[in-house]
Amino acid sequence: MYDSKIRWIKFYKEEFLPIYKHVCCLRSNITNYTSNDILVYYSELVDASCTLIKYYLAYNGLFQFSRIEVLREAFYIEFIEDGDIWSDALALSKMIKVDRIDKIKNLILVYLQDEQFIIFDKLSITFKNLVGTYE
Repeated sequence: MYDSKIRWIKFYKEEFLPIYKHVCCLRSNITNYTSNDILVYYSELVDASCTLIKYYLAYNGLFQFSRIEVLREAFYIEFIEDGDIWSDALALSKMIKVDRIDKIKNLILVYLQDEQFIIFDKLSITFKNLVGTYE
């Protein structure tokens, strides 16, 4: 059994996974949801992904505070691949929060259907495997 005090494991199970699974459901049934719902959950997924990586890096002695620095560090140590796609995901998440959602709705909807969404699938698999080593 894993130590419940390990912050990244707790965050993965209690925060990241529910959001990730919900977005996966949205993607598979995209016509049944409003695009605003999809955009909000997408933004939450990006935030949760960055936080999860941040906690994992900190657990391993690498401390970064901004989301872009977290992603740079994770890419630098080859924990994540596709640095450009992660940067795009972060930029789109910021746009959702700052700009009017209507302006970028179609862009995000295309992004969610695109193979670029694989970064979140890869992240989920990576952490599932890591958690498995602690259980």
